[in-house]
Amino acid sequence: MATVKDALNAIESHEKECRAIYKSIDKRLEDGSKRFDKLENMIWAVYPFIVGVVFLARFV
Repeated sequence: MATVKDALNAIESHEKECRAIYKSIDKRLEDGSKRFDKLENMIWAVYPFIVGVVFLARFV
């Protein structure tokens, strides 16, 4: 039968693995957030081009 020390060691080991997993997840989410920021900036950069084309199309 498992002792209290065995149970505590198992819990501590599990917590250590969970910390590593959550750290990895946090990093991936942060990297994804950076990518979305880049995409958002690219979208904002396209808006003046679209408005300019529509504006010029009225005079052509």
